[in-house]
Amino acid sequence: MKRPLVLFGITTIIAICFFNLLGFEFAAVVFGISIVLFPILYFIKNKHKHASCAFICIVALLLSCGSFCTRTVTDYLPAKALCSDEQQSVSGTVYKYEEAYGGHYYTLKNVKVNNTETSATVRVYNSSYIGAEIDDTISLSSAIIYESGATNGSTNNYKANNIYISASNKGSVSVSEAAEHSINYYLNCIRTYVSDSLSLMRNKNHSAVAVATLTGDQTAIDNDILSDFRHSGIAHLFAVSGFHLTLWTSTINTIFTRIFKKSKRLPTILSIIFVLFFMALTGFTKSVTRAGIMMLAILTGKLLKRQSDPLNSLFGAGALILINNPYAVMSASLQLSFLSTFGIILFSKPVNEVVTIIDKKVKNEIAAKILQTIYATVAISVVASLFTLPVSAISFGYFSLWAPLTNILCLSAGQLIMITSAIAVTFSPVTAISKPLLVLTSLLSKYIIFITDKISKLSTAVADTSTIIEKAVFTILIIAVIVVILILKDNNRHLHIAVAMSYICVMITAVTMICIQSDNVKITVADVGNGTSLILDIKGNSMIIGCGGENHKDYKLTNAADTNNTMQYDLLLLPRNTTTESEYINTILRRYDFDNIICNSQDIQSVLSLTLPEDTVFTDYCSLNLDENCNLVYINNDDFSGVRIETEDFSCTIIFYPAADFSAVDGSWRQGSLLITRQSLPDIDLQGFENIIVSSSSDTGYDNSNIYSTADSGQIIYRTYPHSFTITEAIK
Repeated sequence: MKRPLVLFGITTIIAICFFNLLGFEFAAVVFGISIVLFPILYFIKNKHKHASCAFICIVALLLSCGSFCTRTVTDYLPAKALCSDEQQSVSGTVYKYEEAYGGHYYTLKNVKVNNTETSATVRVYNSSYIGAEIDDTISLSSAIIYESGATNGSTNNYKANNIYISASNKGSVSVSEAAEHSINYYLNCIRTYVSDSLSLMRNKNHSAVAVATLTGDQTAIDNDILSDFRHSGIAHLFAVSGFHLTLWTSTINTIFTRIFKKSKRLPTILSIIFVLFFMALTGFTKSVTRAGIMMLAILTGKLLKRQSDPLNSLFGAGALILINNPYAVMSASLQLSFLSTFGIILFSKPVNEVVTIIDKKVKNEIAAKILQTIYATVAISVVASLFTLPVSAISFGYFSLWAPLTNILCLSAGQLIMITSAIAVTFSPVTAISKPLLVLTSLLSKYIIFITDKISKLSTAVADTSTIIEKAVFTILIIAVIVVILILKDNNRHLHIAVAMSYICVMITAVTMICIQSDNVKITVADVGNGTSLILDIKGNSMIIGCGGENHKDYKLTNAADTNNTMQYDLLLLPRNTTTESEYINTILRRYDFDNIICNSQDIQSVLSLTLPEDTVFTDYCSLNLDENCNLVYINNDDFSGVRIETEDFSCTIIFYPAADFSAVDGSWRQGSLLITRQSLPDIDLQGFENIIVSSSSDTGYDNSNIYSTADSGQIIYRTYPHSFTITEAIK
């Protein structure tokens, strides 16, 4: 069989996907059936034409079932059994530390719960920094243990990284310094040294972009800049994977080849060692591990004087990762890395042929190189975008329409940032070398930030795929595209036409959907915890009402606002100057433009670091006719604070604190299509509302099926379509 690892990998991927969806019992049944079929196929595998293929599939099923069942029984279920509402003592060795969302998180291994050893890895939250370093031991006297992740999406992400449970510190904490350090400690020291060396740039945003591009560490990047990179389609610069590893390995291999000219094998052996080091340095992330395994296969083939097959290497790497951790199949980063690489491999031959044609027909060497770079960048970006579109549409709720343009403008600059920042870090003690390189890196970072900012603000920068209908449309469309590519892969000319037409069809479909949606109702309740942060697009009127929250999640608000396909909003309404309603006002004012701003009083200035426009209206009551079909009423007093929006076929009540006295307003406020509140439900008869959304920071169950909470579901989007067909959906 020409490509046995492709068949093995496909079987493994499909099987583990079904195991994750259908659970442990289904995997156990499949394992039993596979055990019965294995000896039969083993003895006939060489006697029948297709028996060898079936045998490979059975082996893949056995390994997949065994891995999934073992991981579930020995790791996941015992870890989940530790979850309890009662406070427990927790201790463990620090493996990783990060500061995020206004808190401090420590990933612990060698964990003891109530002085009993467990194999679980625990992510501990503490409100303040406790001074623990890698390999130190943390002991919590009282902690609440719960399953990691507030939504299915975040839970799957944690499971993909072997973190099944988390703990929140409720008591005292003590730290014991490590007597000796592991390799992980020294690798972390290298990462810290890289960050510290690049932080010498004057502009912290430029420094953060350089660190993220070189190491993949995005923690220091401003949320607005990170959103720009995502929505303009070049966030892969920060996802250290095949792009980074290929660049560094080829560079290292070239250097070693020139140094050790007399040895043919030594440069390859040293390159293999570098790949292993790079994988460890980046923490063996799923995308880097996939790329690393493929690179090791290529280098090993070169060492043994055998040419490795890219598709065999890709599916073999995927199978190896999933057998090691079956939950990794739910990792969006691995899915994106795998699918983009798959598309690029399928399209590599026709791309190389066109590059060769350009080289032959364009006589000017510089012009030829420019044309080759532009063509290869566009072709690879389009193919990668098409193949990863289903993951982006389903996992993130949007995808970038202008990724090819952004990649043309920024990819070369990103490569230069990697090179200049790496050299600057290497020679950081020699300021005569490092300082000019840091200046150049800063300029390149500034350029990329500028380009992504402009492209992300285009009216069609991203296509919203937050509903089931849109996800289905784009997934079916891309499956059709992939089928066409597979059918035409041996006809290069037709393949180029098919890919180009496919991408045009995707863009036309996306723009058409944007136009269709513009005359409907879309309300996004951002997942900011206990707070009011709403993005509304109602009958062509774009509004942001409230920009508060208690979870330090302003990026959730800006992500939701960006996918509204506009940076120019008709109205910003700030109900009050409290944390729950105006915490992120400065972020919002920096990022978006508003035709009108309404605030409740001059007190809003106390939370502002920016100056409001002169035409800002300060009032506790207003009634606006946004157009002939849309009216908005805002009321704020001691008894009631809220907004009422009405159109011909839609009505919505928004209240800014649950204790609101509805007797202070008209009776129409007690009924409608939608009620939006925060933290808890108001003390009124809720039967008058078709749907209710609660912005909450705590998991809360409700008896009514029409009540949705951001604490349970994440960001919630409410939409209406023609013929009064309503969809309420949570973005995981």
